[in-house]
Amino acid sequence: MILLFFILTDLMKIDVFIYYQKDIGSNIWLNDIKILKDYNGFLESLKNQSMNESVTINKKRLEVAQNKYLAYLLESYKREARTEYYYTYYAINMMTNILCYLWYLDINEEPNSIGDWSKYQGERSKLSINQLNILKTLPSNNLSEQRNILNDEFIKVINNIIDKENMSFSLDNEKLIKFINSFFKHCEDAFT
Repeated sequence: MILLFFILTDLMKIDVFIYYQKDIGSNIWLNDIKILKDYNGFLESLKNQSMNESVTINKKRLEVAQNKYLAYLLESYKREARTEYYYTYYAINMMTNILCYLWYLDINEEPNSIGDWSKYQGERSKLSINQLNILKTLPSNNLSEQRNILNDEFIKVINNIIDKENMSFSLDNEKLIKFINSFFKHCEDAFT
């Protein structure tokens, strides 16, 4: 049985994970572990194997992020129209989180799972000053401006990743986002 401790010195918190040796293999998250006790060299070997792990960028991974982003974009409009603002803010928060996820992929860093905000801000962040400034100033804008900023950044980063990885996508994100925006703008105009 393998016992892994993660000690957060700033909060005096210890995360404990218990694994059976047969159930654990090399993983990108294990390449920077601190080993306190390793009776048979297994953990050191696992850490060394994990050093060779790299960020996997594939079409499926991008499609999942893209589809979730677009779903939250639609949801943000629907919930705003229903004056369900907490849900609207949640949808925009998730769009922002997915943007961070894609920014990490773009710089070849393993992102958190979608919805997990740890390490995207603060001293452990790998984001650029410009990206951190976008995150910092985003909430000071109205909902429409927030969506516009997020959409522009989303299109920019996903297209950059697609180009770097020589992928082809059936969806044109820019056209789709423009369509979604104009559809909801048309609906809004019809009711005012």
